[in-house]
Amino acid sequence: MHPKCPACGAPLRPTHRFCPSCGAPVGPPSTPGELHLGAGGPALQVSPDIDLQEDRRLVSVLFADLSGSTPLGERLDPEDLRRILGAFFAALVRPIHRYEGTVEKYIGDAVMAVFGAPVSHEDDAERAVRAAIEMQSALALLNDWLEREHGRRLALRIGISSGEVVSGLLASEVQSAYTVVGDTVNTAQRLESIATPGDIVVGPTTFRLAGRAFEFEPLGALTLKGKAQTVEAYRVVRSKDEAVALGSTPLVGRSAELALLRRALAGAVLGRGRALTIAGEAGVGKSRLCHEFVERARARGTPVYHVAGQAHAKSVPLMPVLLSHEPASKRAYASSVSTSMPPPSVSCSTCWAMRRRTSIRRQAGGSWSKSYGTWFAGRWPWDPC
Repeated sequence: MHPKCPACGAPLRPTHRFCPSCGAPVGPPSTPGELHLGAGGPALQVSPDIDLQEDRRLVSVLFADLSGSTPLGERLDPEDLRRILGAFFAALVRPIHRYEGTVEKYIGDAVMAVFGAPVSHEDDAERAVRAAIEMQSALALLNDWLEREHGRRLALRIGISSGEVVSGLLASEVQSAYTVVGDTVNTAQRLESIATPGDIVVGPTTFRLAGRAFEFEPLGALTLKGKAQTVEAYRVVRSKDEAVALGSTPLVGRSAELALLRRALAGAVLGRGRALTIAGEAGVGKSRLCHEFVERARARGTPVYHVAGQAHAKSVPLMPVLLSHEPASKRAYASSVSTSMPPPSVSCSTCWAMRRRTSIRRQAGGSWSKSYGTWFAGRWPWDPC
C-alpha cells in the first residue's frame, strides 16, 4: 500500500519529496506507510532565539480569506474538509515563511500574517505584497486539483495594511502567544473584506512603501466598517520589471567609464570574458551608468541578460539564473509561481532548480504551457538525486 500525503490524503510514491496533488512537503518514509512532515515546526512558532520584548514597530499586516469554503463544507465530511483546507493553508503559508513573515493566527478559513515583527526588514511592505502574489498563484494551481476531485474552486481575498503596532507576548502568564495590536491590524482585515475574490487590496502606507516595485490601481477613498474616516485603497496590478525609470535626462561626465565598459565588452566578444564591479557611494549614478551602457549595447544588437539578487530570494537556489532564462513577459509569473516550493535538500539544489523551472514552464510545440507537478511523478534523465 502506498503512503498517503498527511495534508490532502493523496497517494505517494516512496521517491516523492512533495505531494503531487497539493505540493505539501513530505519527508522520505522511514517505514512503509509512515511519513514525516518537513522541518520547521508549527506555523505559529516563533524561534526562541528572537527577542520577544514588547515594543512599537512599523509592520505590514496581511489578511487572507478563502472564499467558497462554506459551500464546500456543506458537501464534504469534516475530515475531508480538514484535509483540503490543510493542503490549501500549507501552500498559502509557504510564501509567508519564504519572505520571513510570521503567521500570527488562523481564523476559520482565514490567515493573518505580519511582516516586520518579530524580525524587521527594510522592505517588509514589498515582502508582504510579493507573498500575497505568490499566495494567489499557489491557490490557482491547487484549484485545478480541487476542481478535478470535487468540482469546486476556491478564491482568495487579501488585504494588506502598514503602520505602527505594539508587538509582544500577550497573556504570557497564562499561555504565551506572540501577537501585534493596533489599528493597522483592523485596517488590514477591513481591506480584505472589500477585496474582490482573486484581488489584493492595500492601504495608503503600503502603497507608498511598495510603490517602486509594483503597479497599483487606485480604488479611491473608501468607507470601511468601523472606521471614522475614509481610507485610500489600491489594488495590486502587477510587479514592475524595473522599479526606477532611467534615461530621462542626458548622461554627463561618464565618458571614461563608458569607454572602459565598451573595451571590456569588445574583449568578451573576442573570447576574453571578464566580470566587472561598479562600486561607489549611494547616489553617484551607478544604476544610471549601467543603464546607459546596456542600452547602447542593445542598440548595436548585443544580447543582454539582466539578473539581480534579492534579499527575500536568498533561500531560492539559482534564482537570478532562472529568471534570466525566462522571457520578459513570463518573469513576473515565474518569480511568483516557480518559487512556491522549498528545495528538498541542499545537496540537490541544482537539479531541483532545473526541475522546478521545467515543471512550471516548459515549451511544447512552440507554445508555453503550465506543467505543475510533472516532475513529482518520476525522475528525469539529468536528475542526479
